[in-house]
Amino acid sequence: MRTRWIKTIDLIDPTIVGSVTLQPGEYTIEWSGAGPEVQVSFSRGKKTIVTVPAAVESAVNPYNLSVTSHTEESGVHSLVTIQTASSTLQFAAREVVLPVGTKKQFCVGTSNPVGSESSRQQLGTLTTAKKETS
Repeated sequence: MRTRWIKTIDLIDPTIVGSVTLQPGEYTIEWSGAGPEVQVSFSRGKKTIVTVPAAVESAVNPYNLSVTSHTEESGVHSLVTIQTASSTLQFAAREVVLPVGTKKQFCVGTSNPVGSESSRQQLGTLTTAKKETS
């Protein structure tokens, strides 16, 4: 069983990963282990920019590579998941308190299995709701 993965992703917007904002461009991501918890490194060239924890699970995904983020109020995207054909990496959610009724847009960038250019599409909008108390 393979225990080390290396993939290349292309970020089209500034994206928060851990405590770092990665600028648009191509990054190499690398992680090892079967999970459920792994450390994922984001590099450019030979320089590692940030290493963050993620939950990994085996999965059959429809795309060879898919990056999902959500838009912060500042307009910067925050990384949510990276999906490969056989795995899903889930990154820790940032602790952000939003007022009731706030809308957040979620976007995804995908590339098909034959490696054509990435596409970006809005997946939907999340609206926060008031917590119910009993």
